[in-house]
Amino acid sequence: AGFCLADCQGRSPLYSPTATYWRDYAATGTCKIPPQRPLWGNLTYTKGATTLLGGQISFKLQGAETLAALPTAASTQVTVPYANTTGAINIQSVLNAAGLRDDSPYLRVTAVLTSSLDQKSTPLLQQFDVSYTCVNVE
Repeated sequence: AGFCLADCQGRSPLYSPTATYWRDYAATGTCKIPPQRPLWGNLTYTKGATTLLGGQISFKLQGAETLAALPTAASTQVTVPYANTTGAINIQSVLNAAGLRDDSPYLRVTAVLTSSLDQKSTPLLQQFDVSYTCVNVE
């Protein structure tokens, strides 16, 4: 998807430098908080073969006690391997490595798609999803 030219007779060859998409996850519908808490599992993703043309995809993770607090919560970011078209990222490990809480009942995952340096190709993210289980608070 390029940009429409001024006369809208075709598309410009340049792509937008970045795009972001986010999804909020609430463990409160499944876990009985307290005495339970979520144990965030894997963030799985599938990206299209066109991703190999250039650009990168990274995921920003934010956890919070309330849904309203997610947008301003502390975050960490992980970039997916360039050559992989599918993969899994262990959310708990990423949050722990960044010194962030891994037991928040709400999680926001933001996919950040960045075009190639010449802005002639952009990654294609086909899907991403999060898994979690409920565990008793220790």
